[in-house]
Amino acid sequence: MNIECKVRKISPMKAILSYNSGKCNKKVIIAVAHYMIGKCKSIIDSSKDNHGEILVELTSFDKDIEEYIDEFNEEVNYYDFYQNMMLEKVRLRQLFLEEVLKLAKKKM
Repeated sequence: MNIECKVRKISPMKAILSYNSGKCNKKVIIAVAHYMIGKCKSIIDSSKDNHGEILVELTSFDKDIEEYIDEFNEEVNYYDFYQNMMLEKVRLRQLFLEEVLKLAKKKM
């Protein structure tokens, strides 16, 4: 699933990205913000005043903000996909383990 964001460009060096908190996990946004340290400044606001939106203010240090907007959004989608795959992997491991335990009980 592709997570889309709304972008409001403030200046050539600053923009605000808005993610729907129902579709995007705040932990994913925080992880991407950590990944982007050194490239641009990220300020995250997920207060209740935002009506279910997670706002990310990006400020570029050296180049046009458009590049960082695209990179940030790509990373959000990648991290979200990875997180969902890991959760599915955990679920499958639990199912597999339950089946192994059932078979072991039957043999006893």
